[in-house]
Amino acid sequence: MSKKTITAVLVIILCIGIGLGGVKWYQTSQIEAMDLKEKSLCDLEVEQITKMRIEQESVQTFVKENGYWKNKDYPTVAYNQALINNIAYQISNLKSYKIVKNVKDMSTYGIEEASKKITLEDEEGKKATYWIGMRLPEENGIFIWYEEKDELALVLEMNLASVMVPTSEMIEPVIHLPLREDIKKIEVKQKGESLMTLSQREMPEDGALENRIEVWEMTAPFSQNHQVDTGQVEAYMQVLESMKKEKLVEDESITLGAYGLEVPELQIILNDTDRLDFGFKNGENVYFKMNDEKEVYEIPANIVNNLTHIQPFEWINKAVYTPDRTQLSFVEIKYLEESYHLQLKEAQEVPTLNGKLIEASVKEHILKALESLSLDRYVEDAKLEEANPRQAALTIRYGYINQEEVVLEFVPYDPSFYLLRQEGVIEFATAKKSIVDLVEVLRSSSLQQ
Repeated sequence: MSKKTITAVLVIILCIGIGLGGVKWYQTSQIEAMDLKEKSLCDLEVEQITKMRIEQESVQTFVKENGYWKNKDYPTVAYNQALINNIAYQISNLKSYKIVKNVKDMSTYGIEEASKKITLEDEEGKKATYWIGMRLPEENGIFIWYEEKDELALVLEMNLASVMVPTSEMIEPVIHLPLREDIKKIEVKQKGESLMTLSQREMPEDGALENRIEVWEMTAPFSQNHQVDTGQVEAYMQVLESMKKEKLVEDESITLGAYGLEVPELQIILNDTDRLDFGFKNGENVYFKMNDEKEVYEIPANIVNNLTHIQPFEWINKAVYTPDRTQLSFVEIKYLEESYHLQLKEAQEVPTLNGKLIEASVKEHILKALESLSLDRYVEDAKLEEANPRQAALTIRYGYINQEEVVLEFVPYDPSFYLLRQEGVIEFATAKKSIVDLVEVLRSSSLQQ
């Protein structure tokens, strides 16, 4: 770099420094021209204030009707009444900390066209307008211009806490959902595609018909219903209940597609009636709307992440099948060339294995081996196997007193797993070891007769 270039750069830096120093000096010279004076800056009585107009990024007008504040543009939105009342109170009781003298340039104090402006109006139509300027950290104050009286004052920041809240954040944060005990169905969709459906139903407790308990079942995405851990469902509903609205999207001409809500990124439907739609991410938040309401809000993205990241296979009870022992008549098992028939009811002598009486402990051992078969892997795409069904190595047929039957087939898949086929559908695989263990139990039980 040449000496001339270096000199030019230094001159530019010096000029910038002088300019910044000049601005700072000008601001200081203006700010120093203040009197330490406490003075009332509002002539309105807080009880008489019935209208509040707040202008910043948008213009929002609040009116007080029967003691309740409403936004004229968003009449169905619930606003924080205590907060709005406190804004009216803080301004009606506004007092200066210092009065600015010799004002030459309002912009020096942050008073510009884009500044936040609040206009209060009482029952008689009397108005008071305040422009919010810049903060003065060393004084813990904010500059306020009282337009009607052309007074510029420094006000202590702590006296403007509610006034400084953006209108988009003045809403009530609560999202009204059905009571947890009233929720009987939860459907979760991603971009219109079903991710998971949960339904609650009653069933006998420990086989006793007179004792009924409520259980949750997953009815989608799987072809068969699977019982799920109630704790998982409770935890999911707890996340739903923790949702809070952070902001209202103040957009009078909302297009749902622009917010990712036309076909929601995530949709949760409760009891087929309450619909929660989640759209695009916006910084640390996600756009949200409920049912057919036109308003769009923002809620924290981390909560939505917890609602989205679901692995349905991880939720379900991993037992291949748990028979209703109170109604089970027999179990027929075929493994390669071997056959076993366990008769439990509807015979002169029970229990029997291949027609011969067995001890109750042997029967229990066999049933537990059957019930211990588990879903060990989710097979996402088995269409080829379903279209070209192969011979099953193991078939289990459960027969009930009412003549209903459940048939499970296990087809060799790889050295470690067998595919589970039920009614021609394959969705899961079972570990080969558990099948080998079942066959060993049957063989040893047969020898004990």
